[in-house]
Amino acid sequence: MVKLITILSTQEIKFNDMLISIFKKTISVVYFIIILQLASNAQNSILVNFGTNSCNGSGAPSFSLIKDPFGNASSSLTTCNVGAQVPDIFAVFIAYNPKNNKLYLADIRTGFTKTWAMDIGLPENINCPQLDSLPDNTYSYVSNNFEFDNNGDLWSFSDYNDTTGQCNIDQFDLNTGTVINTRIVQFPNGNFPTTISSGDLTLLPNGRMFATLGSNPSRLYEITNYSSASSYAIATYLTTLPLNCFGIAYLNGQLEITGTDFSGTCYYYKYEISSNTLDSAVTFQDGQLPIDNTSISPSIGVAKQLTSAQKINATTAAITYNIYVKNLGNVALNNINVSDNLAAIYGAKNISNISLSFVPGNNDANLLLNSSYNGNTDTNMLAPNQNLVNQTSSNTDYFFQLQLSFTVTNLQDMIYENSAIGSATIGGQGSLSFINVADSSNNGPASA
Repeated sequence: MVKLITILSTQEIKFNDMLISIFKKTISVVYFIIILQLASNAQNSILVNFGTNSCNGSGAPSFSLIKDPFGNASSSLTTCNVGAQVPDIFAVFIAYNPKNNKLYLADIRTGFTKTWAMDIGLPENINCPQLDSLPDNTYSYVSNNFEFDNNGDLWSFSDYNDTTGQCNIDQFDLNTGTVINTRIVQFPNGNFPTTISSGDLTLLPNGRMFATLGSNPSRLYEITNYSSASSYAIATYLTTLPLNCFGIAYLNGQLEITGTDFSGTCYYYKYEISSNTLDSAVTFQDGQLPIDNTSISPSIGVAKQLTSAQKINATTAAITYNIYVKNLGNVALNNINVSDNLAAIYGAKNISNISLSFVPGNNDANLLLNSSYNGNTDTNMLAPNQNLVNQTSSNTDYFFQLQLSFTVTNLQDMIYENSAIGSATIGGQGSLSFINVADSSNNGPASA
């Protein structure tokens, strides 16, 4: 009787017709090899809050990096005073730029836009930047609610007409204030924002744009078609917020929309994008006052595919896996690595002839392998202390693909569960800025 090696996954169970065809010809004993999807923390966002470190508004203008923002123990990794740059918290915006992993502060109170570029040490050692009191750039274009996309392009609103419900959405040059291109945003009748000078916008890694705008009331919109060749972008009304909100950020697949009554009450709402669901207000994190928000979202994804299983004898096979690892977030990853414990799956005495390499053309990041990898006592596949950049524009150095081949003996009629684990950090080991991400492999090729 012809029996098969079958690839299974706890996330999705399906047969791969090509592999079944191969296995019918090569294997005549039942080995079930599972590439197992385990619980993982593949995305671990940091909320960046500009405001003050006390909800009552006391203290100097500052920005904080808030760890585990939706958890029960959210806390500030660091709080950085920018009182020498801006005299108070009004008419000031903060935005994170994935292209260079820096934060930007913009002050528009004087009818000009003044910006500071802030290097906070990503991805290795997060710290407060050294800033001059004078801005890096000053120009006459007045930015409202600016935010960077994953390519480092900067977007802002301007010139709102509350009679027609239209404003401009501008892509502009950070260094000169020159508008590169502009489109008209049309807001829906009956749900025009009261103003665009109060609120914030956020851009998801996939390019979707959301904005909270106006006060008394504040409304939530999604802005579509903003980067197309069309002259118009569309603001789709999503919901009216129960309280005034001034900030918005994308965190671990959800939106956080933040606000204060400036009388000692500071709050945020979680918004589930897929279901258009707004949760009840919750006290804002770490006792702070929120004015403007952005986010840093380290994220990693791993896929593993059984590409070959050649029969040697009734209980021995030569097996090859391809392991694909990708930086899915908007920040460079520190300490990138992949682990695969073969001994835990097959038994230490049953694995031999291990060969580890990069798939040709799939290491533009120029990473180094761990020459001591043995699938048993040393399960890390990469050399330590390496970084993997995030995707911007058309770069190809944000992913890599490994090929792992080995011989396994004493195979039995049983299920073998097998998964590769990708891991990384931002910040240094043991420091207050240490953030972990890890993901166990989905079953399949890079698209998985």
